[in-house]
Amino acid sequence: MRYSKKQLQYAIHMLRRIGMENLECSIKYLSRLESLYGKMVSYPSARSYSGIGWSYSVTECIEQLKQELHLKRNRAAIKRSDSKDYLTSTDLASYNYCPVSYAIQNTFLIEHPNNEDATEVGKRLHEQLLSARTNWHISSSSGSDVSPVERKIFDECKLVFAGHSSDQNIFIKDDWRGIPDYIFEDNAGKFFVVEEKFQMKRDPAKMSHDEWIDDKFGGTGVDVEAQKARREWEEFKGFFYSNHIVQLASYIQNITSYDLSYGYLIYWYYDYNGDQEPYIHKMVLKKVILDSATQALYHNTVSGVKNLVESKKQQFDISKLNMKKCVGCVVSKYCGHKSGKYEELQFPYASSYMQLFQAELPDEKLISTIV
Repeated sequence: MRYSKKQLQYAIHMLRRIGMENLECSIKYLSRLESLYGKMVSYPSARSYSGIGWSYSVTECIEQLKQELHLKRNRAAIKRSDSKDYLTSTDLASYNYCPVSYAIQNTFLIEHPNNEDATEVGKRLHEQLLSARTNWHISSSSGSDVSPVERKIFDECKLVFAGHSSDQNIFIKDDWRGIPDYIFEDNAGKFFVVEEKFQMKRDPAKMSHDEWIDDKFGGTGVDVEAQKARREWEEFKGFFYSNHIVQLASYIQNITSYDLSYGYLIYWYYDYNGDQEPYIHKMVLKKVILDSATQALYHNTVSGVKNLVESKKQQFDISKLNMKKCVGCVVSKYCGHKSGKYEELQFPYASSYMQLFQAELPDEKLISTIV
């Protein structure tokens, strides 16, 4: 981690204020915060040839924690959302990701989500209809990792539906609602649904910092670790998350306007060019069918959500807490369960979970053992 001693001391203190007393969990949480919000920032420099210097900053990580404390100090002012008598595909994905996330998103109006920049980039890329542009891999400046067989799947199919946030495009079945990204008809006349997700991932094809320095000063330009990362990324076929599979399965299970035979889950990985514009550098996909395992995953999720809604409470297994998921959750600032203090989840989400605690600054000797 690249927090200074003072930053680390302050950050751990703020985590203790929200109830996170386990030091190991705090370090994992802060490490993940850094991976999402740490970045190089520019500053005026008389020493630099260009007049601009660069340094690594974790200021935004500290700011995220400060915002959470401010939100929880004023938790009585958080607006509540209207209750509803149906489940959406997003609800099911949210519950599968974490029941607490589902409860929070269906209790409050979320005005302070995490990682808003990435959400906005995802929306911008989504609006480009990448999956519908079957020749995207030709027009893209960075190429793609889609195999010829996978390209043929989309080249030979017909787009029959594109969702993209229009209320008129909502599909309804009993107490379920959903809007898929796309529905296609394949060359055999079968319909399939597509759900796409966007993830920020540094393009390994770019020069690493060491390669850039070598290139600038006439070195060898060889970075063994960077070359290893490129090989691994070339071979990477994707790790597909169960909450996204549940979302896709809910479309196949419940959309009756089209006889859906299967679906594709697509992950687009993007990075930024020199003008800070996002571009796609890799795509991976997974075919999903309603086999026994997928159906079990779907029905267990539906059962879990309905149980929570009807009983108004549910046991929460703190042993399954994952700080990486907690930091990445869009409603992390509202969550009190990530502290590990609560073994029961109430629905609607109880404001008492968001209480703050008295906490002393961690000892500087302790901080010295971490930095």
